[in-house]
Amino acid sequence: MTEGEYRSLEPLLEPLAAKLQAFLESAELGPIRESLQKASVALTEGMSVTLSCNLEVFDSRRGRSINLLQTGLTTSDGLPPYICWGDASDQRYVVRGTICQVPQDYCPACWGKWDFKQEHRTCAHCGVQLGNEVKILLDSDVCPHCEKGKVSMDNPQCPACGHTVDLSIVAWG
Repeated sequence: MTEGEYRSLEPLLEPLAAKLQAFLESAELGPIRESLQKASVALTEGMSVTLSCNLEVFDSRRGRSINLLQTGLTTSDGLPPYICWGDASDQRYVVRGTICQVPQDYCPACWGKWDFKQEHRTCAHCGVQLGNEVKILLDSDVCPHCEKGKVSMDNPQCPACGHTVDLSIVAWG
């Protein structure tokens, strides 16, 4: 998803998340929360029940969706349901010269699931490689690991958390 396409959806995300949270906490949903709690009692230990609300973007050319917002209610072992969030923070990339923005757990090229890119540098779905066809775009001096310290090309080690930015997988913007 290009940066512009992603940004066109941003005004929808935060207000929708707030409305969904209010709805999930509302008295109107009390009977649903009670039903979920009762259902979780009947399950084997280690199993849970989750009611999910998702906002996805589907690309018919890729044949895949990207989950931009995921929230809901979850419970296990007969405990009261609580609100859970399952969406990932967004990340900007440079993919073959184009700035793209997707949740960090997706491949910016094919939209396949791709977690832990720094440890698994090749997308299992399309074969693009972090550091070659795909680079993480850093357009500020904020540490991408802890978001507290400052990093740069000249000083890639964060003084706050000690993380060192691998210069071979980033593009500075």
